[in-house]
Amino acid sequence: MPNISKVFAKFIGASFLIFFITFGLLNNDLKFELIDNPFTKSNSKPQSSALLIEKDIVKTESKSVLGSSDSIEISKREPSTPEELKLYRFLTEINSPLSDYVIEIVDSADRHGIPYNIVVAISMMESSGCKKNFAAHNCWGWAVHYDKAFNSYPEAIETVSAGLGQYYYGIGLDTPSKIMPKYCPPCTTWDQTVNYYLARIDNS
Repeated sequence: MPNISKVFAKFIGASFLIFFITFGLLNNDLKFELIDNPFTKSNSKPQSSALLIEKDIVKTESKSVLGSSDSIEISKREPSTPEELKLYRFLTEINSPLSDYVIEIVDSADRHGIPYNIVVAISMMESSGCKKNFAAHNCWGWAVHYDKAFNSYPEAIETVSAGLGQYYYGIGLDTPSKIMPKYCPPCTTWDQTVNYYLARIDNS
């Protein structure tokens, strides 16, 4: 007569083996159902993707200009200085996309020693305040013969401000009449239009 304890031990061992095999198969099926089954997949992106997109935007807007180590940061505060408020009132009145960047415009003008309103005045002459751009974010016809495009308005504002400061105001070309022969050689009334918008902004 077989030993009852040995038979019972074999029975228990076989039962556990069957249980673990069955559980493993079910577990794999469950993983397959959750991961690979197109009918159970969620079409929504992970929440972290929003953070990745936000990081990409910040990275683009903070791209260095003209090979410098300085980064362009979009200001989060509201316009508050007299110059910022004048630009904001003028640009919102004409529905210009530059209205979102008046703080950057004034900051760049201060850094490069140019009037706070010259960049906007030239954009009015060249593209009706960035409504008819020459290329992406290029409202000024800057390097237009090379189809110059910018990654963002802050990058464009900084580049144009730096160029005006270095190649115009920095060498004594500090009025629209003096700027015109170099900036727009074929033009004859360019300076009058820019002067008009300089005064209009200043009175906004």
